[in-house]
Amino acid sequence: SIWMYSADRAINNTNARAGPNPSLRVLFYKLAGLLQLPIRIVFVFDGPNRPEYKHNTRVITHGHLLTASFQQLIREFGYHWHTAPEEADTELGRLASEGYINAVQTTDSNIFLFGAPTVIYVPQKKTDGPNITMYTSEDLFTNPSISLTCSGMLLIALLCGGDYDEVHPLFACFISIFTPTVGNHRLWTQVRPCHCPG
Repeated sequence: SIWMYSADRAINNTNARAGPNPSLRVLFYKLAGLLQLPIRIVFVFDGPNRPEYKHNTRVITHGHLLTASFQQLIREFGYHWHTAPEEADTELGRLASEGYINAVQTTDSNIFLFGAPTVIYVPQKKTDGPNITMYTSEDLFTNPSISLTCSGMLLIALLCGGDYDEVHPLFACFISIFTPTVGNHRLWTQVRPCHCPG
């Protein structure tokens, strides 16, 4: 879903609307770019039982208009796709925590709380080149400049809110306590939820 909506945004923000179905053309080139990587790829789509509200906004629960065409393209490229029972993020977290996949590429940091031990972030700017950044839940626990425990990550998730709830009123108080402990505000803004081992 993320790829389809980002393809729509890319087309709407440029003059590249020439030809039939320009959003699908963007997806084609993204899939073609993955062919050079020595990895097996599985795409996971949101399912029919996803929550009705997200970020206090009613969610359109039917699929994106490009879904069927994109799934066909995925198949033609030799990749696999799977529809989650609910949200793709929770399914990706489950697949990763059970060892079916090694890493998840997403822009949604709550994937750690859903069980993904490794998250790949691909920069969105052309100037970034082919570089990627990988985050692991282990680094969040063992890095001395962060040193977050499982309980700490759950507390952050509860106080910061998320896709399905609002920020807790104690959040401002929590920042004033948490920021000196971690080090500085810049680091605080980089903290992402993670999977609790065990």
